[in-house]
Amino acid sequence: MHCYLIGVSHANTPIYIREKIFFSEYKKIQTLEMLSEKGLDGVIILSTCNRCEIYISTDDMEKDCKIVKDFFVNYFNVENIDDYLFEKKDIDAITHIYRVAAGLDSMIVGEDQILGQVKDALENSIDLGTSSKYLNKLFREAITTAKQIKNKLKISENPISISYIAVKMLCEKLNDLKDKKIVVVGTGKIGFLTISYLAENGARNIFCVNRSYDKVQKLIKIYPFIKYFDYDDRYNLIKDADILITSTTSPHTIIHKKDIQKSDKQVIMLDLSMPRDIENDVKNLKNVELYDIDSISKISEENIQKRQKLGSEAINIIEDAISEFCKWADNMSVDKAIKKLNEQCDIIYKDTMSYINRKVELNHREQKIVEKMLLSALKRMIKAPIQVLKQTDEKQRQNEYIKILEELFDIR
Repeated sequence: MHCYLIGVSHANTPIYIREKIFFSEYKKIQTLEMLSEKGLDGVIILSTCNRCEIYISTDDMEKDCKIVKDFFVNYFNVENIDDYLFEKKDIDAITHIYRVAAGLDSMIVGEDQILGQVKDALENSIDLGTSSKYLNKLFREAITTAKQIKNKLKISENPISISYIAVKMLCEKLNDLKDKKIVVVGTGKIGFLTISYLAENGARNIFCVNRSYDKVQKLIKIYPFIKYFDYDDRYNLIKDADILITSTTSPHTIIHKKDIQKSDKQVIMLDLSMPRDIENDVKNLKNVELYDIDSISKISEENIQKRQKLGSEAINIIEDAISEFCKWADNMSVDKAIKKLNEQCDIIYKDTMSYINRKVELNHREQKIVEKMLLSALKRMIKAPIQVLKQTDEKQRQNEYIKILEELFDIR
């Protein structure tokens, strides 16, 4: 069994391209079903702010990789998409998902959100029936290893997330947030986390804009000073704001340059969404400083230091975990061959018993004796090759034995 992945990520793809290569929940379901119908063994899609990746398990690497790559390129129809695509196979693909789950490949190193997104990607594929035994094991082991790394390195005690860095940047730029008028559009996971960091840093003049009051109501119970405004009031609030923070899941921009009223007041705008909420041309407005998730991450020296520290301490944990997974994966091919061999024996057993019953009249006791003797003889015949197969540690020789068994017993 082989592993293959194709995708784009923040490492080599700018945000204006990434927001075009993105699966909504509906498109994710649609794509998983479409690829599964093409006969792929297993498919998982991981689509986040910083990456869009398709993972598959396959016995026919050449054929299935071409299917997935052609689909990826044609589905998004982005000009020069090959300039941004990366592909990984087998051990490189395995290592990649372990690093991703642990937050080592994140723009904000060690951030917790990616682990939940990896879990969701796996559960989504399992629910739709598009995953496989191989991918299930791979993703679950990557998730388990990520948890071990986070617990051992105590990352949660030193939160490093896009929300944390964004608020820290505001504190450095403005010194005091207490009297600043802050408009937050979107109160999902990122919005909730951002507001909590704002509150921790003294912000008390926070205006929440959301399509639904229910989510904001939960926030107000925790932070009574928050004021709720309807989504349609967003431009009126921006006019007098010191800070605008957006973090919605909208598939298109919700803040446009043409609708922002001119003001002499300096405003810092932070767009924490992907695709972006704020039109890029807004940065050309007078007195506006606009930051997206890429630009916010780049300015954090602490994040770079954290990446280096986490990477050096986590790499041994990941390497040990990958070694164990690879042993399991190697045995999976052995188990598959043994299963086919046992299935062939069952076919021979049933055919033979059917023939005997047609030719000879046996009472119940005699039939049970013959069945037991026949099964025992068949099991003895395959016992030796199975033992040799299981005891062979050398991968190349093991593959040769499997191939010989498939040819000799016609179990391809």
